[in-house]
Amino acid sequence: MVPTEAFSASLDTLFVYHSAERLDAYPEALIRDVNRTDERVVLTTIDGKTYTYLLSCVDSVSNCPPDSLPRFLSFKFNNKYNDQLFTDVQADIFDDSRIVASVSAIGHWLTASFQLSDTLAEAYVNQILQQSKVSRCRFDTDVSYTVARPGWQVLTADADADTLCWQLFGRSYSVHVDWLADQASTFPTLHLTTADGQLPSSKDIYVDGTLRIDGAGVWADMPEASLQIKGRGNTTWSSDPTAKNPYRLKFPSGVKPFGLTRGKSWVLLSNAQTGAMLTGCIGMKAAHLMGCVAANHIVPVELYVNGGYRGSYNLTEKIGFSNNSIDLADESRAYLLEIDTYQEPLRFRTDAFYMPVNIKEPDFAADSPSTLLTRQSIVDDINSLMTAVDAKADITHLVDVEHLAAYLSLNELIANYEIMHPKSVYLYKQNLTDGSPFVFGPVWDFDWAYGYEGRRSYYMGAENDDFYASPAFTYSGNGNAKEADRFWKHLRYGSEAIDRACYVVWYRFLQGGGIDELIDYVRHYYQFAAPSFAHNSALWGDGAQYATLLDRAASWLQRRATYIFSQLTPYELTDDELSLPIRWKPSLPSADEVPCTSVSSREDTFAHTRFSVYSLQGICLKPSATFDTWRDGLPRGIYIVNGKRVLVK
Repeated sequence: MVPTEAFSASLDTLFVYHSAERLDAYPEALIRDVNRTDERVVLTTIDGKTYTYLLSCVDSVSNCPPDSLPRFLSFKFNNKYNDQLFTDVQADIFDDSRIVASVSAIGHWLTASFQLSDTLAEAYVNQILQQSKVSRCRFDTDVSYTVARPGWQVLTADADADTLCWQLFGRSYSVHVDWLADQASTFPTLHLTTADGQLPSSKDIYVDGTLRIDGAGVWADMPEASLQIKGRGNTTWSSDPTAKNPYRLKFPSGVKPFGLTRGKSWVLLSNAQTGAMLTGCIGMKAAHLMGCVAANHIVPVELYVNGGYRGSYNLTEKIGFSNNSIDLADESRAYLLEIDTYQEPLRFRTDAFYMPVNIKEPDFAADSPSTLLTRQSIVDDINSLMTAVDAKADITHLVDVEHLAAYLSLNELIANYEIMHPKSVYLYKQNLTDGSPFVFGPVWDFDWAYGYEGRRSYYMGAENDDFYASPAFTYSGNGNAKEADRFWKHLRYGSEAIDRACYVVWYRFLQGGGIDELIDYVRHYYQFAAPSFAHNSALWGDGAQYATLLDRAASWLQRRATYIFSQLTPYELTDDELSLPIRWKPSLPSADEVPCTSVSSREDTFAHTRFSVYSLQGICLKPSATFDTWRDGLPRGIYIVNGKRVLVK
């Protein structure tokens, strides 16, 4: 075999080529002795272990490296697989060893899309198999990838050459991400101008205007465009137009602010409540991580109206049937409801639970609604669900169980008692006539979550609240809250299938790195938005204390998630439910005669030597564990122990 590529240590490395498409590489510095006969080659390494190869079972043993090593052909980050990335990013590959990308996003976790040079090649990070368009890694520091073929491995030593272990043998890449948000010298800004030169003063009447967006070199700019603007919100809206009010933006045709999915209608959230400028970003990011349906995006911006500064805001999608919110192929038989105490024109109450419901879509108040539904057919349909929930009947055929589990889990994580009032509870049905299930979501309105309800402070309580047993608010006079409380209890605990689905959501969120990504995201969000918060403080008095709130939020989220998971009924999950990353497993050389110092199997190594224990994210938790001690101190979960996934109960 004649090498066609040079690579480091090729001439002082001994390669054993197996007939079964395997390769074992031994750096000669780690070999104490080589004993060759007509039938076998016996290698003794510096740690005293002996590996025997029958020549009849290998192709060759030589210092000749492979003809070629597999490589990346392309590497990019698609916005389709990254909720905070609004445009695709194509990375540059240099010298088949370094990959560089410039990314406009908040939060350092990304899912890479890549193509490899051959069908047998695999990509690994920290010896964990990476699946294109699926696996997520944290890229705030350079990430090392290895591209290798199955069965290719090399013996390596630690820094002191005291411990030898098998590692992947392949081509190494260092992936570096430049985060444009960290390099920005200015802040994304919306410049809104009204035709009458006044601040919007009504929630009902639009005023004409224009909007121009400066993306600050982080996101795309948007040239000046015509639009209409009015106020929005319930408790967040003030009749005083000079207050820090939220707004609804409506364009004559779809636009893509900051590169977000095209849409006509958008919302500017004011976050006017003291301490609330982190609530929306945390809630929506957690919604994405937990798998909630049609979760919005939160973009921090500075708002100027008619040239005057109005504060730090969030731009986000307007909930509804559109391709930048709930995207349906056919809306003619679809409807969207909001369970909310605020009365709107298309409002009714359900028979069971007496829940106040507003029909958000279709708009029966319009002259010519493009729908095949009637108001009564919608009332009858939601009543069928409420009646079944009230009777504690099996509703798994009536609801989308996975999305319901994600919806419930998200609200429980952030202690969002708004849904108990009830307020801002959205659910929809894609087709009333074909038996399609109810889908709970999108999630909305987090200003009174995170311990604020009943306490009036964020991240200072509710970590150990039983969300369904002891709500931290006082019931209001008309009984809505009591009935909503009962409704949510019946919904959450009325079926083992829903209980199991909630456990799956929480298991993936904690064991799959979701909580770590959420905490990283909120820290990066604050790092980026801190100048805007300070600017907001100068006008509105809220923004200076957010460094303290950030630390409280991170600690609160971790404690809250840990507590909730500890209270769940555990289930034995299938591989599909686990959806966990796969760790590379070394294949130890085989032999027909095994001296007592040999490593004859992975099980033997596990029982008699020290080994490392890893989290499912590839973090080494115990670098020198033993069979008797490796479980000590580990919480319940799944770990990678000597290359195997092992459950700690």
